[in-house]
Formats: sequence, C-alpha cells, structure tokens
Amino acid sequence: MALCWALVGCAVFSGKEIPRVAFLHERLPEAARPSLAYRFSAKTDIGKRGGPQWTDKERRQLEEEFSAAVAGSGLVKSVVRSGRHSDIGVRLTMVSKVSQAAVAGLNLGWELRYILPTWARERYEVTAVVRHRNGLQRTYTLTDSAVIVHWIPMLFLYPFNSERVFSKVRMNLYRKLLLEMHADGFFQRVPTG
Repeated sequence: MALCWALVGCAVFSGKEIPRVAFLHERLPEAARPSLAYRFSAKTDIGKRGGPQWTDKERRQLEEEFSAAVAGSGLVKSVVRSGRHSDIGVRLTMVSKVSQAAVAGLNLGWELRYILPTWARERYEVTAVVRHRNGLQRTYTLTDSAVIVHWIPMLFLYPFNSERVFSKVRMNLYRKLLLEMHADGFFQRVPTG
C-alpha cells in the first residue's frame, strides 16, 4: 500500500483538434520578408468567471512561445513587441480554460491516490487580430486542447507524454495561425518606394 501512495502517475495528451503543423511549406527570401510587431495577452479561467490569472513567469513563457514560433517560421525578417513601423501588426490573446468539475475530479483522484483514473482537459483559445499596413485585416480564432490523465499506470507514459505536451499544443496553434495568415496573403511584403 505504501508503494501505491508513493506513486503518482500522470500523462498529458494532445487534444488533436488542429492537425499537427510541422513546418510551413515555403520560406520567403530574406529581402521579401515583412516585419511583424505584436501585443500579447494571456488569461486563464479555471472553471469560473474571474478565476486566477497566469503568473508573470508563465505569461512570459507563453509570449516567448509565440515569438519563437513566428521567428522560426522563416516568414518574417523581424519580430518585435509593439512596434509602430512594422508591416504586420498582431494583437493576440491566449485564453486557457479548465472546468471546475475537472479540477474537482483531479482533487478526488489525489485523495484516492490515483487508484481510479481522473482527467482534465485544458482548452486553449487563441484570438488574433492581424493588420497589414496595406489595409488587409483579419481576425482569427483557433482552439485546441491537452488532456492530463492521473492514474497509477500513467507513471510509465510520463517520460513520453509529460507536461511539455501543453507547450507543443500551444506552439502548434501558433504555427496554424501563421499558416492561415500566409494563405490570406499577409506575408507578401509591400514594396517600398
């Protein structure tokens, strides 16, 4: 019984609501890439209105994930926060939601030392208002989720399905956003002159 109490098994799985976006098919030549400036905000609602918000450290990590996805895309020449003279402006909001029932289930699972499986789905919603200085403007809303399962047998899956899955799901959301922006023509640089 003591071994059962000591073991805590959990694994995280992608909700796979958005197909995996590995890389964008086309990288633009350096000279043709537009610049991108963004404003980022993150909110969380753990099952109730006005729930706890992300800590500053967590919010910075979320913002760094977005910035890294954009910089690594090969579609922009520069990524800055709140730049006025950029070709593309993005106002992005990341909202994370977990239902109170799921949180209560996880607490119950802890009390029972995960003899019975419990799980919670964390749903991410990304809303981005994107403006190009040529007048093109779109609003995108994308959602995906990750499921955390607590159960003693999950102990063996944790090394492969750890909490890094949450970050992978968010990065995939950002890549999907960039893919949709590319399809809508945002990465065609305005000729200067």
